[in-house]
Amino acid sequence: MARPLHRRVHRPEYTDHPERLHEITSALLASPLPVLFPVHLRTRPVLASAGIDGAEGSNVRLSDPVGYLDMLALQRDAAAIVTDSGGIQEEACMVGTPCVTVRRNTERAIAVDVGANRLAAADARAIGDALTQALAGGREWERPERWDAEVAARVVAALLGGVLPLQGY
Repeated sequence: MARPLHRRVHRPEYTDHPERLHEITSALLASPLPVLFPVHLRTRPVLASAGIDGAEGSNVRLSDPVGYLDMLALQRDAAAIVTDSGGIQEEACMVGTPCVTVRRNTERAIAVDVGANRLAAADARAIGDALTQALAGGREWERPERWDAEVAARVVAALLGGVLPLQGY
């Protein structure tokens, strides 16, 4: 089986507007790859009311939400990720999976700068084009500085070293 695309959409600007959600879904239905979509609780009723519910025979498979570690494993094993989530952009960059973020801008610009993430409008063609670029771009990019497994150790060192105040502790 081919590596699936991973989809995560939960922002009100998409879940509260079925036509935008339909554009995102249309782009993924056009993909030759299977699509795994762990559905956020606020997204499922919109999918059903818009008739976008992973219809039988499509390449989209809906699942219930999964825990954080399972979500990271799904992201790591995906061919690419299509999301509107800020945190998933960072996680995708860290686990080495190309990401397309369906938003006009991002607070995680560094992931775009290193080539791990691409922005796309909520338009099936724009998403499809960005997804094609993401898949063609591969899974190798320079990890942003300090995006490593040592973050917690640096925070503890900063706290213990007095760099950050420990008021009340």
